[in-house]
Amino acid sequence: MIRILFIISGLPRGGAETTLVQLLTGLDRQRFDPTVISLLGEGEMGAEIKALGIPLIGLHLNHPQSSLKGLFRFIRIVRKWQPDILQGWMYHGNLLAFFGRFIARKRTPLVFGIHNALSNWAEEKKTTKAVILLNAKLSIKADRILFPSLSSAEQHWSLGYHPSCSERVNNGVDCDFFHPDEEDRQRFREELGIAPDTLLIGLAARFHPVKDHRGFLDAARRLADQKKDVRFLLCGPGIHSANEALMALITRQNLHDRVLLLGSRTDMNRIYRALDVLVLSSVSEAFGGVLAEAMASGTPCVSTRVGIAADILGASGWLSEPKDPLDLLKALMSATGCLDDERRHRGIAARARIVERYNAISMVDHYDRLFMALVTSKANKPD
Repeated sequence: MIRILFIISGLPRGGAETTLVQLLTGLDRQRFDPTVISLLGEGEMGAEIKALGIPLIGLHLNHPQSSLKGLFRFIRIVRKWQPDILQGWMYHGNLLAFFGRFIARKRTPLVFGIHNALSNWAEEKKTTKAVILLNAKLSIKADRILFPSLSSAEQHWSLGYHPSCSERVNNGVDCDFFHPDEEDRQRFREELGIAPDTLLIGLAARFHPVKDHRGFLDAARRLADQKKDVRFLLCGPGIHSANEALMALITRQNLHDRVLLLGSRTDMNRIYRALDVLVLSSVSEAFGGVLAEAMASGTPCVSTRVGIAADILGASGWLSEPKDPLDLLKALMSATGCLDDERRHRGIAARARIVERYNAISMVDHYDRLFMALVTSKANKPD
C-alpha cells in the first residue's frame, strides 16, 4: 500500500480543491492509502473528503494561538506515518510538503502541485508573491512540479521554477455527475423563477478581482439594454447581498432586477443545466474548471482568452479578450443571438469534447502512473 500525504493550503469551495476531491474519489484504494492535511481548517469541502473515508487533519495555522501546535502536530504525523509520497497542493501546501521531506526518516518523493496562473502578477499581494518566489527557489528539490496547463508552466518557469521536473496534468471533470438533463433543467428553472423562454447567463466564480465581476457586469448591462429577455445568475463564495462591493457594482449598472445571487453552491450540476450560456470573465486562469463542468453539462460557454480556455472550448464556444467588456459583449451577443438549435448543437459538441479530453478518469489514471513511477524510481535509488 502506497501512503500519500496530500498537503493543501485550505479547503474552501474552489477549482483546485474540487480537483483534489475528484482525484481522491478515483484513486484505487487497494493500492493507495491517502491522508489529507489542510493548513487551515476543514473548510467547505472537508466533509466530502471525510465522506470518502479518507483521514483529514486541519492544522489551523491561520490562528496565532494554534499555529505552533499545528506545526508540531504535522511533525508527529509525518514521523509516525512515514508517507511514501509528499504531494503539495497549491503554494503554501508545497512549502509544508517541502518541510515534511526533512522530517521524514527516509528519502520521500516530493511533488509540488501548482494550480494557478500568473497573468495577474502585478496585482498579487506582496506576501503572495514572496510565497510564490520561495516555491520557485525550493522547486529544484521537487521530484515533480505539476501544472494544469502549458501557459501556467511557462509563467512559472520565467520566475525560476525548474522545467526539467515539470509535468502537465489536465484537470478532470466527473462526466457522470455533470451531464445534461432536460427535465431537471426545466424543474430547476421553475424553482429559480426563470421562465422557459428567458435567456439565462451564468457566472460561477468567487468574488475576487481576478474573476473580473466588474467587467462581466459592465457587459451584462449593455446586453440587457439590447435584450429584454435576459437575466444573469451569479454564484460562488462571496456572491451574496451582504457583499457591499458586489452590490455596489450591481447598483452602478442598475441590474438589481436582472441578477440572481446564489452564493456558494454544492449543486453546480443543476445550475449549469439551467443556464443557456456560462461565462468565464477572468483576467487570469490556470485551467478554467467551470468551463469544463458546464460543457460536460451540455451548456455552451463564453470565455476570455486566458489559460487554456481556447483549447477547452474548441469550436463549441465563443472567446473574448480579458479586461475588455465591449469584446465580452460582442461574444455574448453572438452566443445569445444564435438560434436555439445552434446553441443546443454547440452544447452537444461541448460535452463530447470534455468527455474525450478532460474527463476525471483520464486525470486519475495520469496521477496513478505518476505515483507508481515515483515510488519505483525511489526504490531503485539509495537513501
